[in-house]
Amino acid sequence: MTGDAAETAMSLGRLSYAQSLRAIGESLERRGISTFDLEKWGENYRLQVLAGQPATGSSFLKKIAQLLGRTDNSAREPSDSTVPSRILSYTPSDIARLVTEQQSRHGGLNVMPDAHKLAQVLRVLGDHLDRKEADAFTVSVSGDSLSVAYETGRGIQQESFTIENLYDHAVKMYLRRSKRLEKVN
Repeated sequence: MTGDAAETAMSLGRLSYAQSLRAIGESLERRGISTFDLEKWGENYRLQVLAGQPATGSSFLKKIAQLLGRTDNSAREPSDSTVPSRILSYTPSDIARLVTEQQSRHGGLNVMPDAHKLAQVLRVLGDHLDRKEADAFTVSVSGDSLSVAYETGRGIQQESFTIENLYDHAVKMYLRRSKRLEKVN
């Protein structure tokens, strides 16, 4: 997608799951977050950072709030330090900003990305969800495993993946995007 087409799609709120999840994945990589539950209902994404996840800096959620430009209650640090998890929310405008930042960093290069990076794993999963025409979904990522439950017009489906077996999906997606394969299932 060209820069103008991407900006138009973002302004109309029509980002694919692949684009959205890649942007969220890059954001999480920069923060060192790798174990979480993510859910998509309606237009928003809600991410729960699971217990035991290291937080860098003195106030993890304050840094997130600053980066997202938020000062509302959802971005405040929990008052109880024993809270086992933290919640992050991503609105369509947050995702659009992250996608724009990601596109400016990558400059439209069409190279096979590192299939083991969280951003790429989530991008491949997003492509899978786009192709399944999912309406809503939840994703759990822990270590090298990932599980997803998604709703389509045909009902609720559940799948589990390892980072390794998502590699085949990544290769097919890359070949499809680079038009090296006319049809890849």
